[in-house]
Amino acid sequence: MCVQLVSKHIKNFIGSGRRVRLPAVDLPQLCGINLGILSRKEGYMFSFEDLNTNSKKTIKDGIKLDSMNFVPLKDFIGKEIPVDGFFFTDGKYGKQAVVVGCNAKINVPKRFTDDFLKIRDDKDALDQVIAGKLVLTNIREIEAKNGKTVTFDYKTV
Repeated sequence: MCVQLVSKHIKNFIGSGRRVRLPAVDLPQLCGINLGILSRKEGYMFSFEDLNTNSKKTIKDGIKLDSMNFVPLKDFIGKEIPVDGFFFTDGKYGKQAVVVGCNAKINVPKRFTDDFLKIRDDKDALDQVIAGKLVLTNIREIEAKNGKTVTFDYKTV
């Protein structure tokens, strides 16, 4: 129950830098543990970064993910997407990158996840993304062995 409660509130905030509200009084009792991260001074406020010390900022400051919808990449065929950042989700197919741009959260094909992991781990490349210098371009549909899929190229500006 505890893990489900925490996961439910945290999953949507991974990488967003937003602060997550959880009831400090109920959660430790429910979990039966001293969470330590719940400061009595702050009440019940903590951020995802407080929980995950290995996290990196991968989204521009001021971007509000909660006001964005997920939009399929195919909706951007023939357009360019200036990248405001990215984060990762863990779904039924494993870890996948989600690009933030054009006021939307855009799932990109799983084959691009390694590219975004490399960007995350390369300080200079990540700084370029945060500065708004990465654009997804040449977004197009292609034939793949499992049917049609959407792909894109990268461009720096």
